[in-house]
Amino acid sequence: MEPTTEIKESINKSGLCWLATVSIENVANVSPKEILNHFGTDKIIVALIA
Repeated sequence: MEPTTEIKESINKSGLCWLATVSIENVANVSPKEILNHFGTDKIIVALIA
């Protein structure tokens, strides 16, 4: 699915986001990340800023 113009504009304006993941053991982890850009039709490039 192609990201909408609204999503692309939001990614381009944002510097910081909170990324949540869940492990196989159902343990949640939320941490700050830097959004770098969108790539192709289904990827977002993020950077670890810890």
